[in-house]
Amino acid sequence: MNIKENITLPLLLDGREVDEKSLSDLVSSLGLTDRLGYLPNQLSGGQQQRVSIGRALITHPALILADEPTGNLDRQNSAEIIELLKMFNRQHSQTLLVITHDENIALQADRILVVEDGRIMRDETAALLPRRGGESAMNIVNRLTLRCLRLNKRRTLVTIIGIILSVAMLTAISTIFFSFMDLMQRDTIAKSGEWHASLNGVEPEKLAQAEQAENVKAVLLTRNIGFTKFIESKNPDKPFFYIEEYNTPAFTHLNQTLASGRLPQRAGEAAISQDALNAGARLQIGDTVTFQLGYRIGDPGGSGSEKRLSTGDYPVRNTDGSLAERFEPRGERTYTITGILKGASGKYDNEMASAFPIIGYCDAASLADEGELADPALVFDPVRRSIYQEVEELADKIGAQGYQFNGSLLRFYGLTSRDALQSAVSLFAGILLLVVITGSVMLIYNAFSISVAERSRYLGMLASVGATKRQKRGSVYFEGFLLGIIAIPAGLLAGLGGIGVTFALMNTALRDALGLIVDVRMVLRRCRFCCLCCCPCW
Repeated sequence: MNIKENITLPLLLDGREVDEKSLSDLVSSLGLTDRLGYLPNQLSGGQQQRVSIGRALITHPALILADEPTGNLDRQNSAEIIELLKMFNRQHSQTLLVITHDENIALQADRILVVEDGRIMRDETAALLPRRGGESAMNIVNRLTLRCLRLNKRRTLVTIIGIILSVAMLTAISTIFFSFMDLMQRDTIAKSGEWHASLNGVEPEKLAQAEQAENVKAVLLTRNIGFTKFIESKNPDKPFFYIEEYNTPAFTHLNQTLASGRLPQRAGEAAISQDALNAGARLQIGDTVTFQLGYRIGDPGGSGSEKRLSTGDYPVRNTDGSLAERFEPRGERTYTITGILKGASGKYDNEMASAFPIIGYCDAASLADEGELADPALVFDPVRRSIYQEVEELADKIGAQGYQFNGSLLRFYGLTSRDALQSAVSLFAGILLLVVITGSVMLIYNAFSISVAERSRYLGMLASVGATKRQKRGSVYFEGFLLGIIAIPAGLLAGLGGIGVTFALMNTALRDALGLIVDVRMVLRRCRFCCLCCCPCW
């Protein structure tokens, strides 16, 4: 029999007439229109299977029973046959019952019955099961999760708000901590300069070794020259100049900036402060001046014993206002004025109560020429807890007579040379961190547990239709991911925005209350809040 006779055989056996239009439509759907006169041995396996399907459908049955319809076909032909069956199922509302061992085919059904040894072991809705040939189980479960979130808008909103509050709290606390530390660092540097340690009694020839040491960013050289009288001073509290000498890095790290001219670049050059000119100093850029150097000797406490006075000692005066101290000359030094420094920094406000600064230039060569030892200050980058060991090792290496640390600055880096104190600070910070994190986690957990509890029915439904534990966990994780990508950025912005507004409103009050000369700014330090207590290199 040819193709046409094969397909119409059920009608002929029933004695029914063949509807040519219906046959033509069926054959067209099967893709066999041009092969109606072919014999079976002239067809491929897939075409033969199509003929079988056509023979089953020609009578328009309400139920189609397909027993292993793709058993002898390759993957491509199998897919085509299944698509044909699904098409007829949709077009004619026919119930399609497929018996198969191919899980990929089974998972395309609306309902799956698993039979083992003549017993129905499972009755499942395939929409909730993995589809290796189509949509994955997790994608389906995730889609259902999205629907659940949309249907429970109030619960979803409460959960999001809980996460936002928790993240905002963590962000705000960490930002306040790091901003305060940064504020105190900058204020200390503005007042006394940026240096972390200093060495005493170093031979100038060995300064190059200090400059090449690991983590040493700059070596600052300063030299105290002494007092010289400022007879024209209009400020009765400052009747002296005090001359110091810096190398180039020291000008930068000790906050000396120019109002005009240039910084000293060689021995015999100096810069004078603008405050001194305002107080009556008759000096200008280009002038060469010889200063008589000396010591201040006086009895500031009226104890009857005189001592050598420092820059921090105010002038000692008699009851009539005249100076009660004496000036002992000890030599001269000549400078050419190259620049005018801006008004006194905090360093000179605090340390030079009786004198205006004049700052010259020095370097290792000039110290060596005059046979003087250097007392360099060191700037480290990065500043780590190991700085105490590093300075000690460097001092031994270059033969320094001693060393000190800038404790007033280092403590705002969270560093101290006292192990017990460092441990106490770390413990306190750790406890604070633990409390904050615990509170935040509990807030998120409570909000999320409410969400999961309200979804218990939904999770039970997933289990009843065959969803695995992994799929249910995936649903919960997916919900957490969705809520997180919405709430976490919002929490970060809320925390940062709130702290930013707070700082802007309280900047002036903070400066006045803490005696600061710099403004507070918002600072974030990546990872440091988490590593504050445990990282040995912080």
